[in-house]
Amino acid sequence: MQALIFGLTFPVLPLLVWKSYQQKEQITGKELLIRYAVYALVETFLASIAMFFLCDEGTSFQAKMDASPAFVLKFVLMELMAAAIIIGAEWMYTTRKLTVKVAWQEYRDMGLGKFVTKFLIPAGIYLIALLVVLLNISLMFDNVLWGDECFSGNTAQKSFDGIMQVNYFWDSHPPLYYFWLKIFGDVFGHTGPMYHLASLIPFFVGIVLALTCLRKRFGDIPAAFFIMLTGLASPCLQYNVEIRMYSMSFMGVALCYYCAYRVLGGGKLAWFGMVIWGLVGAYSHYYGMMAAGLIVFITGVATAIRYKGKTWIKALLALIGYIGGYSPWLPRLFYSTEKVSNDWWMTETLSMGESMQMVLCGVEYEKIVFVLLALFVVVLLVVDSSFFRIRKKEGCTELSIHRPTLQKWSTETYAIAVGALTILGVIIAAYIMCLLMGPVLAQRYLYPLCAVTILMLVFGSRGVMDLVQELGKKLKKDWLVKAVKTLLVLALAAFFVVGLGNFKAFYTVYKTEKIATEQVVNSVGEVPEDTVLVTNNVKHLGWTVLYYYYPDRDIITGRCSEEGMEHDKFWYFTPESIDKGELKEMTEAGYTVEKYGHQQIAVYPFEMYYFERVK
Repeated sequence: MQALIFGLTFPVLPLLVWKSYQQKEQITGKELLIRYAVYALVETFLASIAMFFLCDEGTSFQAKMDASPAFVLKFVLMELMAAAIIIGAEWMYTTRKLTVKVAWQEYRDMGLGKFVTKFLIPAGIYLIALLVVLLNISLMFDNVLWGDECFSGNTAQKSFDGIMQVNYFWDSHPPLYYFWLKIFGDVFGHTGPMYHLASLIPFFVGIVLALTCLRKRFGDIPAAFFIMLTGLASPCLQYNVEIRMYSMSFMGVALCYYCAYRVLGGGKLAWFGMVIWGLVGAYSHYYGMMAAGLIVFITGVATAIRYKGKTWIKALLALIGYIGGYSPWLPRLFYSTEKVSNDWWMTETLSMGESMQMVLCGVEYEKIVFVLLALFVVVLLVVDSSFFRIRKKEGCTELSIHRPTLQKWSTETYAIAVGALTILGVIIAAYIMCLLMGPVLAQRYLYPLCAVTILMLVFGSRGVMDLVQELGKKLKKDWLVKAVKTLLVLALAAFFVVGLGNFKAFYTVYKTEKIATEQVVNSVGEVPEDTVLVTNNVKHLGWTVLYYYYPDRDIITGRCSEEGMEHDKFWYFTPESIDKGELKEMTEAGYTVEKYGHQQIAVYPFEMYYFERVK
């Protein structure tokens, strides 16, 4: 909080100095606010670079701010120095005390310059997309599935009727993802890598959307935001390949929200796309259903406001179409709600901080995303609402405050408002359900809201660039646009560096689990028909995991000295090593014992043994 206060306060200094030597009679509130936002971005960037070298490795910035007054003083000094640098640089440039001219053509004529300007820059976004896609693809080549993924894999191998029976008796999720997984598995094979690829397809759809629609409408930088975050944010790295419905729900909500933007801009076919893609999100996950439903409803209200009621019939039809399209699953939704309220595995309500971590694209990205998003929202809402104007009058500065209006809201501003209200609505609804039914909110359930957040960054960055471009033309200062684009590129660079760290950490876990799982699978090998598998309450092993890896074998839950003794041959998985007394009991009963020691399948560690009765 201290850092936020300082970061918002010190940019006022260069703003006041700049104001003192301006000769203009009137300075609009839009111009002043945009300049303040640029100062805040530049100052935060300069101070962050300096503070990076002042933080100890392993100690967070926030911890330093809370525990060390000396560190707070250093931060204040860095903010002051950054403000002084901005003041000095702008004063010298504006008053022509220092003129810098760069012979850019000489650099462009160099071989490296030609390569950069003619190939690297135009192809930059495609190279970024290719890299991000390859990094995600590298995570699919394993047969490592945790409990819920094994449930998905087991369900996908059944018939369509079997999938519906599983949904009715055992699962509370909508069936669309299971149908998709079954179709994909029937065509390409029911294996771990193919299941991972099936989950990656929605991610690929998002990349295509970014390289075509987003790039065409918003430009390279906003499209790069989408590519970078969907491919390198820690939740995205996990759920892009996880054999669950989250990537499909993410895709449905993202495309629904993009179509909502098109609707707000006057698109006609986009109404149909908004409903269809909303239903994709809804039939993938219940939180996707809430998010898409709110997008459809709020967009309808927003268009009615923007176009003075002319679109209310379309808005009503879209809402009816969405509800009607989901109506076949409503009885199951009500049944699941009743079932969950009486018996659910959660015991604690998710904290608001953990919820916002997911909404803001993971703990590694949340601060950067929050700052950018807050900046975009504040700038667009305040400027487009024509809240205040500033002008010089009779030797003094006059600040005139006006009633906010929606008349000048751009499509981007409307879209950001829709996204913000959607996120707020889903979170409020989730916590109300937790109060009424008990804990029913896991962090991963909010993953579809990541799609809304990321597209808000896309819309916001485009909106801010348009405002700065308008201001630059008015002031005849082209450098303003270049400065903002440079800052956004630096933000992308920060996302990229942090994202590579996310990938490295995730890949390390991926390799560890892959090696450990392969070791177990190779040790057990083909299980003969007269051999069973016994698990002593190792989490998820007896529920789904062993059924996935050994689908045609009997899986028993119990102790080796009890349920195990009913069989002559069995593999035994237990959380802790067998004590000497129980081991002696088994040998006295005529069993030979092979100890495999500490092993692991996916995220589940255990001690593994093989017992065979000697006859």
